[in-house]
Amino acid sequence: MTSKASHTDVLVIGGGPAGMSAALHAAQRGAHVVIVDENPSMGGQIWRGGSSQEFKRLFEQISRHSITIMRSTGVERIDCNGRFRAGLITDHGVTQVESDRIIMACGARELFLPFDGWTTPGVFGLGGLQALIKGGFDVYGKRVALVGSGPLMLAVAAVVRDAGAVPVVMVEQAKLSGVVRALGVLTRNPTQWTRFAEYASALHGVPRRFGWLPSRVTRSQSLELEITDGKRRESIETDLIACGFGLIPNLQLARTLGCEIRGGVIVDRYQRTSVDGVYCAGESCGIGGVDAALAEGAIAAIHATDGVPPESLLDQRDDARSFVSKLNACFALDARVRAMASDDAILCRCEDVRIGSLRSSGSWRELKLRHRCGMGVCQSRVCGPAVEVLTGWAVQDYRPPTTAVTVSELIELLREPQS
Repeated sequence: MTSKASHTDVLVIGGGPAGMSAALHAAQRGAHVVIVDENPSMGGQIWRGGSSQEFKRLFEQISRHSITIMRSTGVERIDCNGRFRAGLITDHGVTQVESDRIIMACGARELFLPFDGWTTPGVFGLGGLQALIKGGFDVYGKRVALVGSGPLMLAVAAVVRDAGAVPVVMVEQAKLSGVVRALGVLTRNPTQWTRFAEYASALHGVPRRFGWLPSRVTRSQSLELEITDGKRRESIETDLIACGFGLIPNLQLARTLGCEIRGGVIVDRYQRTSVDGVYCAGESCGIGGVDAALAEGAIAAIHATDGVPPESLLDQRDDARSFVSKLNACFALDARVRAMASDDAILCRCEDVRIGSLRSSGSWRELKLRHRCGMGVCQSRVCGPAVEVLTGWAVQDYRPPTTAVTVSELIELLREPQS
């Protein structure tokens, strides 16, 4: 029989900047707060490694309050029957937490788009390689090619170089005109411009390709990366490849709760979703950067504890989101990314579904039923967004469990806790 479920006023899901900000502001207003995060340490992807001074200041403030932090904890499901009940998977087994309010700060993940050979060993996601290096992965002396789109590539290239590796090329799918517009946007934000200038200086001399795409990766003694601009082709020999085409919000949990998403928008002015008592903050609301995440966490927490967020905080959120939105628009995906892969390229690596399977299907549901696309361990986290970009089909069939779970854990979580 399961033990009695613990209770909290506010359950914060996610330990990145938005979640940490939400937990702190809710606790400052007298709420009992539980924060859960699937990682072994706080900070999320942005502050992974805990070296940021901003992270250290915020974590020190959190430590002064009686906030329960549950690390290495996955959320399997959230049920609502008058009160929210979250089923949690921890290193020590399963548990349940009941809460009056929920603030989801689940962050974002990388958008992977298929091309021939993208599943070859040695090909990583941009953010994935960054996280591995921060976690101690040794790349000293390795040649690294960076491919894809967006400002993250520059930050990862700097991490690669700082770790003693050699960035051999940076291949950006956006054309030079888009990158020039991005520079214009950056000049209007002194902090971000300074950060860009530091990265650019550190990466001086690294070859750049604008308007080029990956077309194929093969492996012999090393990796052979073939890139193209549609007219020319170039081959690059490298040891590792980091590839990613931007970031997408983690909305799986929100969708299982029934939160409405209209025109890409999931929250209102006060970070409320369409489900009463459920809030969302940070990259889960759309890619907005750390400044927006901090403001949104605070707004959600203040409103969730029956307060009125100040206009200055709302303005801070709006300004941060406006800046990142303009920057992201400069790196909008070119239509050519839909034709990078041949029919034989892998689409769903869990179930070994090929790109050609798209041609025998008319919808996501049909693709899933015919070919098992999205039915593997990742539960469509990788192939689902790729299919949306390639075909425009909406991936809507999200349901619990939202994290990997054993049958015994599932049985335990489905039992009613003692009253």
